[in-house]
Amino acid sequence: MAIPNFFIVGGSKCGTTTMYELLARHPEIFMPRWKEPHFFGSDLRSRPGISKDDYLALFARASRKKRRVGEASTGYLYSKRAAAEIKEFNAFARQLVRGCTSGTSRGPGVG
Repeated sequence: MAIPNFFIVGGSKCGTTTMYELLARHPEIFMPRWKEPHFFGSDLRSRPGISKDDYLALFARASRKKRRVGEASTGYLYSKRAAAEIKEFNAFARQLVRGCTSGTSRGPGVG
């Protein structure tokens, strides 16, 4: 069974959706249809509270041809526990952090 080996972490409106969509198109990368499962970050109140089995089911369609399996949840950036929980889940996983300054990711005068 495939499990995520990278995580996109970033603030809202900082390009995480664009990064998710671009990576999902790559033939060697699997991204689940549900972009922000927010499984990790037990200190966050806004988590949907899905079970580990339901979380892992998001990656069941990842074939062995996929070299990378990832997910993207903006909430991990705001959690004090998510990074450690991800490391405990998969010690070899990479965390890609997408940062931005308010207003600069979408262009001048937008958003």
